[in-house]
Amino acid sequence: MSETSEERLVLPGDLLGTAEEYVPGRGTYEYNGQVFAALMGHPHIDTQNKSVSVRAIHEVPHLVEGDLVYVRVEEIKSAMLVTQVLSSARTGRGVPGNPEGTVHISKAKESYVEELSREFAIGDVLKAEVLQGYPVVKLSTQGPELGVVLGRCTECHGILAHVSGNQLVCSRCGRREQRKVSSEYGGHKGGSSESEAPEGAPREREHHRRERDGEEGDGRHRHPRREGGFDRRHERGEGGPRERPPAEPAGEGPGPSDLSG
Repeated sequence: MSETSEERLVLPGDLLGTAEEYVPGRGTYEYNGQVFAALMGHPHIDTQNKSVSVRAIHEVPHLVEGDLVYVRVEEIKSAMLVTQVLSSARTGRGVPGNPEGTVHISKAKESYVEELSREFAIGDVLKAEVLQGYPVVKLSTQGPELGVVLGRCTECHGILAHVSGNQLVCSRCGRREQRKVSSEYGGHKGGSSESEAPEGAPREREHHRRERDGEEGDGRHRHPRREGGFDRRHERGEGGPRERPPAEPAGEGPGPSDLSG
């Protein structure tokens, strides 16, 4: 049985009991056979396990078994993914310190995985379940809603759009790749079709188009070459009209003797 005293508030250094009565838990420490509070909060006594802990008033979020998190793949080993934990999938809050989390090859998907590099790529953002939060973070991507939720092309780093199943296509260069895809890939419940690129991809393509066309701001300013072939500064009195050099008469270009000097 567990009991938490919400009325009692303890401060760091307050005596909670003796080591003979309780095993020190989270938020406590033992000194000379006595258990003290290590932070400000409410004491929590687990009578079944004979332990005492302190629950902070403004507790720093920590990972526990069953949590869903977003992580980024940092390294792919032969039997393990090394990831960086970014945030909680439920609350969207960042995890302090962005701890390292690992996905063993046996926890990557329900079926057999020969090589992790065929299912994931460095830089992929995954939705994963926490199997163990302490002392090391162990994760799983088994389950239809778990896996890659955002991937980038391994050639041009363009955003990959979901086609079908585990197939993705680059929105920039058209390269097709395969991943262990989450059913929530690109923010779409149940996945996205070939025409439904992940959020951000259409805007990225628009950005490159505007750069190519020389547009800025609201698109009303264009390169002078697109304004009838003359310099717009002439209308504002900042310069004369752009003059083109006279065309060379046909058949009278420079000969070999002219080039030799």
